Amino acid sequence: MKLNAMLVTAILLTVGLINTLAREVSDSKAVAPLPSPKAEVRIDHNFDDPARRDNFTTVTRNIVAVFETLVAPQPVPGLMPFVITPSTDGMPRANIGQHQYNVIVTCLDEPWASRLSYQFGHELGHYWIGPYSTSWFKECVCTALSFVSIDELAKYWKHFPPTPWCAEWADNLRDYHDRRTFQLQLDGLGLKDLDAAMIWARENGPKLLETGAGLLRDEEQVIAKVIERVLRRHPGQWAALQKLGDVTGKMDAEAFKKWYSLVLPDQQALVEDIAASLGCPIGQELE
Repeated sequence: MKLNAMLVTAILLTVGLINTLAREVSDSKAVAPLPSPKAEVRIDHNFDDPARRDNFTTVTRNIVAVFETLVAPQPVPGLMPFVITPSTDGMPRANIGQHQYNVIVTCLDEPWASRLSYQFGHELGHYWIGPYSTSWFKECVCTALSFVSIDELAKYWKHFPPTPWCAEWADNLRDYHDRRTFQLQLDGLGLKDLDAAMIWARENGPKLLETGAGLLRDEEQVIAKVIERVLRRHPGQWAALQKLGDVTGKMDAEAFKKWYSLVLPDQQALVEDIAASLGCPIGQELE
């Protein structure tokens, strides 16, 4: 029995290593060096350690570059500087200044970059999908874009690290993306994996869409991961997200139809897939 257990453990470790190596090979083929962002990014904060200012500036500049590359060249309101400041009430948020985008975060005094990547990516999402209206669905989309930015940084830094510190942090970001931002939420809803989450979203999406109520954190994070998976199925169509700001109110069947009508024909498949993944296929009414 002891020998069998040791054999099973060895097999699982080997499979895990093979999967990791396969993903790294796949990433290396798909990733090119990250371009410099077009938008200016600065952090308005007194850091105790100047090196952390440099590192966090690299993180935020790289995330802006990810959005400019994968979603759209600039936010919905246009090109302006991003100014990052610490929160005074423990809440991250985004709001537009007269000539700048304000991004308020709660983690500038932390020694690591994972939470900054998550918060900054989420708040950038609001600017890229349209910052003038919000809903629980739009919050989930912003969280999905945050997940994307963390995953993309991990890929870029693994193969083209801009600094030695980024090379060291690549695996930490991947771990944060894979487990800390998702596995706990899966466990909270009693779901095994992302495939189970996709089924859960199709079954529960119509009710959530109809009520338009806020989601529990576990629900929001899982819906965000579902949206992230759908985004990955439609590369090159993510600019459709910039029309979400023109869809106000709760994201019910009619709202999905309106969003579908606003995007370019070659972006409509993304909208259809997101709607279907939430149990609300375009052209069908909620029951």
